[in-house]
Amino acid sequence: MRRVLGAFVVISAALLSAGCAASASVDPEAARAWAAEASAQSSDGPGLAGAAMLSATSDPPADDGVRLDFAEPVTLTRAQASCFGGQTAEVIVTVTSATGGASTGYGLEIPCDERPHDIPFGDRGVQGAESVFLTARADPSTYAYVEVIQALTAER
Repeated sequence: MRRVLGAFVVISAALLSAGCAASASVDPEAARAWAAEASAQSSDGPGLAGAAMLSATSDPPADDGVRLDFAEPVTLTRAQASCFGGQTAEVIVTVTSATGGASTGYGLEIPCDERPHDIPFGDRGVQGAESVFLTARADPSTYAYVEVIQALTAER
């Protein structure tokens, strides 16, 4: 009986201390301020097809994200994503092309170190892109900033 009682006390103490452990958190105001600053510093040069600030939560609804529509089809080469808070975030870029309306998703788990990380769209990029849908997931919740980059062509 003593062994069972001793094991119960040890297991209970371990479970109790695990439940009391501090969970990671991100200051939402600091994350929002960082994302706003990242957006303000963004280049609006000819290679930028679009950009968005995203709220990244642990279980976002399927339709929670930002859709960017292009005035005419473009060739996209990659996205650059960054996030705030020291944890990680999964960023997904779904590209819809003009040819048949096919959608292709490109995702990457990135460190939330406030630096841009490339999400490549293959060797040749995506030609004829009409829109992108951007989503992010993170636990703890934070903000992400995503830029979608288009191919530049030189005119002769």
